[in-house]
Amino acid sequence: MRKRFERVVIILICCMLCHFWGGSATAAPDSDEVKIGVILPLTGPQAPIGREVLRGIELATEMVNDMGGIWNGKNIYLLTGDAANAESARTETERLITVEKVKLLIGVYSSSLAFVVHPIADKYNAVFWETNAIADRLRQMGHENTYFFGPMASGWGEQAADCVVELMAPKLNMDPKDIKIAVVYQGTEWGKSLSHDGFIKRAKELGLNIVIDAPYDPNSMNFSSLILKIKRTNPDIVHTQNYLDDGYRLFRDARKNGLNPKIWVADGCPWAYVAEAFQKFGTDMNYVIDLNQVGGGIQNLSPTVQSQYKEFLDRYQKKYKTTVSAASDVVIGYSSAMALYEYVLPEAGSLDPERIKKVATDISLPATATVRPGGIKFDPNTGQNTRAGVVARQIFNKQYYAVWPKAAAELDAILPIPPFGERAIDQQEVDKRLIK
Repeated sequence: MRKRFERVVIILICCMLCHFWGGSATAAPDSDEVKIGVILPLTGPQAPIGREVLRGIELATEMVNDMGGIWNGKNIYLLTGDAANAESARTETERLITVEKVKLLIGVYSSSLAFVVHPIADKYNAVFWETNAIADRLRQMGHENTYFFGPMASGWGEQAADCVVELMAPKLNMDPKDIKIAVVYQGTEWGKSLSHDGFIKRAKELGLNIVIDAPYDPNSMNFSSLILKIKRTNPDIVHTQNYLDDGYRLFRDARKNGLNPKIWVADGCPWAYVAEAFQKFGTDMNYVIDLNQVGGGIQNLSPTVQSQYKEFLDRYQKKYKTTVSAASDVVIGYSSAMALYEYVLPEAGSLDPERIKKVATDISLPATATVRPGGIKFDPNTGQNTRAGVVARQIFNKQYYAVWPKAAAELDAILPIPPFGERAIDQQEVDKRLIK
């Protein structure tokens, strides 16, 4: 009886430890399974994003496994780690590599966390497949086995400035050089890379008029003084770059103080999760332009990618009882994992970094090959996907509609926007602007 009790206690302790370390809830892998580590913020302030990216990776993994797996029928087995902050990101990455013996990791989404995680993977010669961390300096750290599937921050910002010229100026019936733009962004390396080194630099090359360059402390609880400072410049466009909580506070104080530009741009702002945002701001979320690396009609994708994406959308809705459009970071996880599973690992035949490098740097695929805009082509020196792009989406009634670039557009953008308090719009009016 005592021995039986001791066995039960040991089993319970093991289960608790697995739960504590964030390990996958599925059965332990065997020799016929391929272990891949997933490191993402699953608790803490960035958890809403991290959990959605994880869902996308998990659904892509389920789909590939259901299609027969890789390497003669081997299933992919995910082991997860929680990068809630810099310290847990470090310890969890170390654990996945040294204890779980993972040779390839996917994550970590956040640039601040990537500065912690990527050097650890490099130290152990593990491959890191980066879903979204976009700060420019990450590409300059010389990590030979790190691949960036999403766009680089400055390139993202440059495309956002092009969007002003190609989409917004014609909609405002203004010469681009006459448009006054207020640029408001996190004073972090991520924020400066995208908004200052990317958007503002490109805007000046295009002759655009930046009336205020306003980096801010993301821990600020009240933005009223900054909003009033911006308001005095009477901008036509307010271009913002935030994360979830600071983005909500900034938008809250803009509404409270009556900052009503002709266009509100949320550039790379994951706070525009429409379900939660509409709970907080109601119809004042309508008309916002969200620049992101997901979105656009699937009609331009290859038949195979279209079919897979439709299956993914269906699986997500059945499993989570909501549509992907309400949490589009899930597509970042899905598309990153699917590119790895479809275009890299089968050809590499193993997790050997040298074989993966040869395959990855030989890839040259058009925009039809992935639901992320732009296509796939990795720079052999930096690991950057040089074809990664962004899409401008306009928000109406809890839905995203791609409006730029023209090739990806689903909707003829409705600009300029009404002031706060007057942004309710009938769905039929939105539907009239859909591009057939």
